[in-house]
Amino acid sequence: MYNIARKVLIGTLVIIFTIGVAEAQSRRDVVVKKVVVVNELGRGIRAEIRILDASDRDTHFSYTDDAGVAKPNQKCDRKHRLSAKPKITLYRVLGNYPYCETEVTIVMQLPKVAFALTENADQALSDGNFGVATMLYTEAALRLAEVDPKASEMIELRAYEAAAKKLGIGGNGIYFDPKQEKHVLSRSGVRAVVAYQRRNDLPATGLLDSPTLRVMAGRPIFPFIKDAYINLKDKG
Repeated sequence: MYNIARKVLIGTLVIIFTIGVAEAQSRRDVVVKKVVVVNELGRGIRAEIRILDASDRDTHFSYTDDAGVAKPNQKCDRKHRLSAKPKITLYRVLGNYPYCETEVTIVMQLPKVAFALTENADQALSDGNFGVATMLYTEAALRLAEVDPKASEMIELRAYEAAAKKLGIGGNGIYFDPKQEKHVLSRSGVRAVVAYQRRNDLPATGLLDSPTLRVMAGRPIFPFIKDAYINLKDKG
């Protein structure tokens, strides 16, 4: 009799646990109704949409059409992310892949845009537009950080050199950090950036962050990115 009661109790606990797990999963699940994959200019990209789990294992989810739109209407765990594998394999995600939601937008970039930005930065440096050069070099370095780390570090150094000229501190603003094995802003360089930020009512981070670069350049980055895409298209 005792064994029967024990088995009944265990069976009941298993059922309760299973129901609890199912309810918790249902609360995490979301029906993904729309996924949009575009480049930085907002133009649609044909791509395969895949689900990335917590271990970055991916499985097929859907496909976008010529306008870069997919309407999967399928469940997805909110803790999982959606990735895109574009038909044009040169594209890379801009930032991080988003988590599953009802509607998701994935923005892709072309790493070779970084080289077009670098060319524009070189021209800006030659023209004495040190703020613009700093912004463009920094953007180019960020875009190449994963696909070409060495090129990224070289361009980042040019960004620091341009910033030093903009801030009027010359070569004293940069030094080679053996721990990071690359050039970074020196203490005097960081102090100069902080002083510049305070003069312009910016958060005193000591970093060449987006708000600081925007003020240094006196204009936003997007028109330069747009021109880079257009130039790449013209060159085929």
